[in-house]
Amino acid sequence: MSKKENVKGKVSVTYIMRVIVLVLSFVSSAVLIYYLNLLTPTEPMLCYIGMGVLLGIDFLFLLFTIRAKGKKKLKKPVGYFVSSVLFILICLLLSFVINYLYNRISVKREYLTYSTSLVTLVDSPLEKIEDVDNLEIGIVTDNNAYHTIAQEMIEENKLDDRNSIIEYEDFPSMLNDLFDKEIDAVFLSSSYGTQFQNIFEDIVDTTKVIATKEKEMQNEDLAIEEGNTKPTSLVNEPFTILLLGVDSKINGMDKNASFNGDSLILITFNPKTLTATTLSIPRDSYVPIACFANQKENKITHAAWNGASCMMKTIEGFTGIDIDYYVKVNFKAVVSLVDALGGVEIDVPYSFCEQNSDRKFGKNTVYVKKGLQTLNGEEALAYARNRKAWPNKCSSEWNQGERSDIIRGLHQQEVIQALLAKVKDIRSIDKIIELLDLISSNIEMNMTQAEILSFYNVFKDIAAKGLSGSKDIITFQQLFLKTSGQMIYDESMKLVLSDQIINQGSLEDVIHAMKVNLELEEKEPIKTFSFSINNPYTKTRIGDGNYSPTKLYALLPDFTGKTKAYAESWGNQNGIKIVFSNDSNGVVKSQNYPAKKRLDLIPNRTVTLTLEEKTVTPTTPTTIDCSTDPDNSVCTMPNFVGKGKQDVTAWASKLKNVTIKYNELSSALANGNKAGTIVDQSIKAGESIRSTTVITFTIVVEDEKESPSPSPSEESKENEKGSSD
Repeated sequence: MSKKENVKGKVSVTYIMRVIVLVLSFVSSAVLIYYLNLLTPTEPMLCYIGMGVLLGIDFLFLLFTIRAKGKKKLKKPVGYFVSSVLFILICLLLSFVINYLYNRISVKREYLTYSTSLVTLVDSPLEKIEDVDNLEIGIVTDNNAYHTIAQEMIEENKLDDRNSIIEYEDFPSMLNDLFDKEIDAVFLSSSYGTQFQNIFEDIVDTTKVIATKEKEMQNEDLAIEEGNTKPTSLVNEPFTILLLGVDSKINGMDKNASFNGDSLILITFNPKTLTATTLSIPRDSYVPIACFANQKENKITHAAWNGASCMMKTIEGFTGIDIDYYVKVNFKAVVSLVDALGGVEIDVPYSFCEQNSDRKFGKNTVYVKKGLQTLNGEEALAYARNRKAWPNKCSSEWNQGERSDIIRGLHQQEVIQALLAKVKDIRSIDKIIELLDLISSNIEMNMTQAEILSFYNVFKDIAAKGLSGSKDIITFQQLFLKTSGQMIYDESMKLVLSDQIINQGSLEDVIHAMKVNLELEEKEPIKTFSFSINNPYTKTRIGDGNYSPTKLYALLPDFTGKTKAYAESWGNQNGIKIVFSNDSNGVVKSQNYPAKKRLDLIPNRTVTLTLEEKTVTPTTPTTIDCSTDPDNSVCTMPNFVGKGKQDVTAWASKLKNVTIKYNELSSALANGNKAGTIVDQSIKAGESIRSTTVITFTIVVEDEKESPSPSPSEESKENEKGSSD
């Protein structure tokens, strides 16, 4: 080989290396340009400048490579290769960082793992799905993931060939039939213990799972009407978010598709004014459920059985406000989130005790004292959960103060505000990454990464306020939904439930306040204001004013034991036709519809009553124990002065555990009282004898007269007579 050819060979290898480096530079810069393009909703100008710089550097590398091609001899391009490799590494590093952070804000889960179980009673002999033969199996007919997986289990195990599949419209009706042993097994979501524990408290202890199937499927909650979610270009306009608390026994969100809506907070946010309204909706609010058959009214918490989309449509139905986004938060994550922020400052209004995050008392009981303090994760979660006293779990010290579902909702809003107040103080990248990891695994929403990034300007304004030392970054306006309790018979659950009926005046004021913040209605100016130095100013909550009484539902009474005339009179007054199944003058024995049933749900507004046959039953005399029933009229001491023993005996026969004694007084000393009459009693007339067991009376007796000594037999009889007295 000649020297010239050798030189040409060296130049060729160097040039090839240049080309390889150039290609790698193009690829790495293209990747970074892709990720910078994802960030354009934040700082579009900076992103475009960055992309321009990358393209300019690529052009320079290309130019150097083209110029080198025509040269026969090249110096060692050390500077070129070093700068190129450095450029490639920087592009890859920035791409990795952006990708990492971008994925951490990806809380819109396109796919979820759904799980369905075949459940039977714990005393059933069934142990595995192969044993299911010649049985009746319940399934709720619904076009959802639960039903889809249940059908696959039926087909895979050929259950429909060997068993009867019974279809139901709702879960409570199906579960009632299971507990009544009218069917043998049912298909339920695998999280049924959490879902139905509020209405079937012992459901976990009385049932067992004989088969379970999991399947990754498209997230049903994302199948919301397209018109509800605002496009990315409008995220700088006011919007609404529904915050859903998932009370789960497991961490994460992947298997929490079905849940109880124990925490419902509807938030409106105006990014222009950084003003938010927060409304806690009581979980027992009695409203039409959008995804129930015929939109039957029920507790709003039960709408969550069908997912977030059903809950959103239900709330939109009675408020008339479109909900743009939902955010599902696993309650168990609150513990880790609060602890990661170093606790939250809360002014606790009363001392209380509560279950821990695993729903356990005993040594796990969480105790929180009254007063301003920093709560850790378990304490903050307990504060957000507490809605009633636990006298059977804790001493009276921990059971003071007013508590309710509405007050619990206000506490949850306080925890949210306290969390936001702590977030503004974060300065550590490691802490930000830790929080992002917690949020990404325990929060799910229908908001894309691009939509989240489009709130960048809002986040920037919040950060600017935080750096300036402003205490109130976001102005929160707490709204209050006034309700009245009513016990109503639930048609599907076949039992009377405690519901909360929403006051329409309160609801209208709350809706107006939300629409004002959404810039859908004009704010009404305050024209008058009064102030007295003797009465300190107290901030009023919108929705907590003086309104007309809540209009409750007309309900069917319990006629049992009532007379026929009473039932007929009630029917005439309430527009209900009363029909009697038999002809009798007795009282009502039974009725064809249960008490507390809504009158508007009674077919043909006709109620049939069955009367008891009127019979005279001899009454058995009973005695009164005044130690346990001191207010009974028999226990009031009569005035026996001037009366005889027979009167005392008749009265004492009605009493239990009372002994009567007599002190005999000679007629010669009785000041003219007739012999055989009572002149004094140990308990005054009108007093209650209560626990007294011995009552003594003083009685006048005839003076003894001389008479023949009685025979031994006669003396014995007289002694027996005396002892009987």
